Amino acid sequence: MQTIDLLESSGFLNEVSLLILSSLFFVVGLYHLYLYFHRTTELSEQTRKTSEVNEKLSELNLKLSEVNTKLSERSRELAEASLAKSQFLAHISHELRTPLNAIIGYSEMIQEEVEEKGLDDFIPDLKKIREAGKHLLGVINDILDLSKIESGDISLYLEQFKISTMIEDLRTTAAPVIEKNNNKLEIRFAENVGTMRADIRRLRQVLLNLLSNASKFTENGTIIIEASRENADQSDWIVFRVLDTGIGMTEEQKLKVFQAFSQADTSATRKFGGAGLGLVICKRLCQMMGGSITFESQQGKGSTFLIRIPASVSDVRKETGGFDLAADAAYQRSSATDGIVLVIDDDRSARDLMVRMISREGFRVVTAWGGEEGLRLARDLGPSIITLDVFMPGIDGWSVLKELKADPDLGKIPVIMVTMEEDKTKGFLLGASDFVLKPVTREQLSAVLNKYKK
Repeated sequence: MQTIDLLESSGFLNEVSLLILSSLFFVVGLYHLYLYFHRTTELSEQTRKTSEVNEKLSELNLKLSEVNTKLSERSRELAEASLAKSQFLAHISHELRTPLNAIIGYSEMIQEEVEEKGLDDFIPDLKKIREAGKHLLGVINDILDLSKIESGDISLYLEQFKISTMIEDLRTTAAPVIEKNNNKLEIRFAENVGTMRADIRRLRQVLLNLLSNASKFTENGTIIIEASRENADQSDWIVFRVLDTGIGMTEEQKLKVFQAFSQADTSATRKFGGAGLGLVICKRLCQMMGGSITFESQQGKGSTFLIRIPASVSDVRKETGGFDLAADAAYQRSSATDGIVLVIDDDRSARDLMVRMISREGFRVVTAWGGEEGLRLARDLGPSIITLDVFMPGIDGWSVLKELKADPDLGKIPVIMVTMEEDKTKGFLLGASDFVLKPVTREQLSAVLNKYKK
């Protein structure tokens, strides 16, 4: 009986256990089912959010694409504007410098004739005309130089030269400017300064600008130019210092020194003039030669400008194919014959001035009003030297130069480019023998012509 009761009790327990286990499995199943649906809901929400993010990204990509398109259009417009600016400056420079060439040139010629005839009363006025023309020319040159530097159109023409000789030459060139305010110029250079390889014309331009500024802001004072050689970073450097005892600069004025079209203040603009481009150009030219320009100044005690240039500036011409200017000039000189100089220029006053200048050097002069006539006269006359303007209607100077050098009978005639455009690389590659920049002075033209005399 007890056995039966135990068996019945055991069966009941088993049923209860099975029931409990079934319930547990059911609950666990429900829980997993809940987790599944919950996870599915989360995934669905994430999918929806991801879809929204993708839509926003697509919209942003579309907007970015539109912005890039606008930026590309803007970049193209800026490039076209920059080109238009360069073309405008080149054109306006030609239009301004051509009459300036006549003004300065004729004032020099008339002054010589007046001096020969003893009409001294006219000399001061003629000097004023000449100085005013040169001042205006300087402003035009600065604007054009800055534009060319910014567009990368200026190249360096490197040569080896003695530094002490260059500085002594600066004494003569800068003398009128230095003496204008009753200043004195002192030159100092170390014995070991030696030679350097750089663009001597550009370096002279920088130093002359600094000397001119020093003299402009100094009266009855002393201006010093120093040159020394230093070794730094396992390289030789040439260091130039230009010191003055002038008015100096305030802290505010120092911040504007290398800003284009900036003057110290309005009173300085009225008193001292200038376009505010000289030091900007100096800085860019020094950088082009791998150097730098810095300064120190104290109000009422003067300023010191320091230039550091490598003793051997990198030859950018060799990196781009280059040419040997000395060899080219020697070849042209060897083929020159004395006699006629053919002047090709579309501007009548420029032709007349060239005739008067060249005639005084003992040459016979024939003129041509344009490229076609110039080529015809060159073939008919076989001149010993040709001077050639660049900007001419119809056939321009570059085209004339190409045809001259392509002709076996004319190719050896020295061609001197007379222009306002300092594109010497193009000219020499096309076969030009030399360059004379407008406005042409008699001394400048005489020096170039004498190079090609036999």
